[in-house]
Amino acid sequence: CGPPRPAPPAAAPPASPGDAARPPLVVLVVVDQMRADYLERFGPAFRGGFARLLAEGAVFTAASHAHGVTHTAPGHAALATGRHPARTGIVANSWYDRARREEAYSAAGEDGVTSPGRLLGDGLGDWLKRADPRARVVSASAKDRTAVLLGGRRPDEVYWYDGARGRFRTSPYYAARLPEWMATFEARAGARTYFGRAWEPLPLPAGVEEASLGLVRVDTGAFPDGFPHRLGGLQPSPHKAFFADLGESPFVDEMLAALAEELVARHDLGGDAVPDLLALSFSALDYVGHDHGPQSREALDVLLRVDRLLGGLFEQLDRRLGRGRWLLALSADHGIAPLPEASGGARRRVGVAEALCFQRVEGELAARHGARGWFESGLYLDPATVAQAGLQRAAVAAEAAALLATCPGVARVLTAAELAAPDATSSAVAAADPVRAAYARSFHPERSPDLFVHWDEAVVPKTETGTTHQGAWPFDQRVVMILAGPGVAPGRHSEPVWTVDVAPTLAALLGLPVPAGLDGVDRAASLGGPVGPAGPLGPRP
Repeated sequence: CGPPRPAPPAAAPPASPGDAARPPLVVLVVVDQMRADYLERFGPAFRGGFARLLAEGAVFTAASHAHGVTHTAPGHAALATGRHPARTGIVANSWYDRARREEAYSAAGEDGVTSPGRLLGDGLGDWLKRADPRARVVSASAKDRTAVLLGGRRPDEVYWYDGARGRFRTSPYYAARLPEWMATFEARAGARTYFGRAWEPLPLPAGVEEASLGLVRVDTGAFPDGFPHRLGGLQPSPHKAFFADLGESPFVDEMLAALAEELVARHDLGGDAVPDLLALSFSALDYVGHDHGPQSREALDVLLRVDRLLGGLFEQLDRRLGRGRWLLALSADHGIAPLPEASGGARRRVGVAEALCFQRVEGELAARHGARGWFESGLYLDPATVAQAGLQRAAVAAEAAALLATCPGVARVLTAAELAAPDATSSAVAAADPVRAAYARSFHPERSPDLFVHWDEAVVPKTETGTTHQGAWPFDQRVVMILAGPGVAPGRHSEPVWTVDVAPTLAALLGLPVPAGLDGVDRAASLGGPVGPAGPLGPRP
């Protein structure tokens, strides 16, 4: 069962003098995989929510994730909690649980139920509820891990898209069953309403030419896969393949936006003086970016559609709450590496040579020490084999790191011992060795592997088609970051900021106390508007 919800008191307490100016709703929006350069490169084509935020928001042009393992789950957790992955424990989308000898998923507890059970830190939604239990915290996304981690530990409702069944769902941690209204919503705006449609690109606005947006058409061979994109296959009724394809198309973002508007109306979010949180993560760009790359017409089309969807959501909030009376933060969980085939030959993906080099490490360690089975899972060393050989784990890790570092395309290999050092995230180390500091911010001694491979900037560590994100290069770490609403003056900010600054800054704008020792820094004072008091903040690494 989920956490108990506090019952509202019989009568609301008297409003404080600051309640009238405090925004009644904060909206945290994550666009999965939205690189920082998209705002400038595609900006001329935006006419909706992105365009409004660029005109009315505080735009941070040098925002970045500070951690090195730039996966989806760690990025969302950092945005929601103000802590680096080393502190949230969300070190990757999934990792190897040494004690249980099995894979651990970032959005499931040890009981296997989808929940924030493995999230070690609380988040913005929890801070709201701690300040006033009547606050409503609702989170939704196409992905379960993004919805779960944005919601924090004790949200009221969390929903995500189930690509196997073609509908939104929740888990027993949050509620015993879906609310009755969800069936009506699904019939009106759910997956089945898209059956029989192909994904066709939206037309560009008048006066905007495709050639000016930095797009590169990639012919994928004898059978190029361009528009229109089909969803599903040769079936006369909605089926599993259709639901899965829909979940990786821009239409899943449309369903999320419709669900968000439904949640705002049904729960009257922002309808009283107690601030509520609506957390949304739009996922389609991540799926599309992996397949087609950041220079594709497909990536642009997803963003054009999110631009429209956000514009519609903003208009709904204006009608319900009043323009300028709700607070918003927009960011992303990571970026994406350029597609090698669209980069003019300067970039390449890994191939046979890299795979063979990695596979020979086990044999080389066996030849040196007379034992086999050095790795339990991925780059996690097997402690039994290390002990059998009479060696120290750190020494074996250093040996393996030296072997991996000789592989083509590998820029560097870092060991757990290097990242666990007390000074690994100090200002001095961060200035002299930013790569080590970044991976140290991703390192948790019980959850992280023994080795971290940092690939060369021009190498995409993906053997299949498409591209990926996972390292400490700017194209992985640099993301969009915009705040807008009460206490935020429009303008551009060029100073470097971390994504962990988002949660404490929103808290300060809401006048919320926050836990001590956060990694993020409160930026509210630099945004040009009046702010409320905030609690203690930890130093920036």
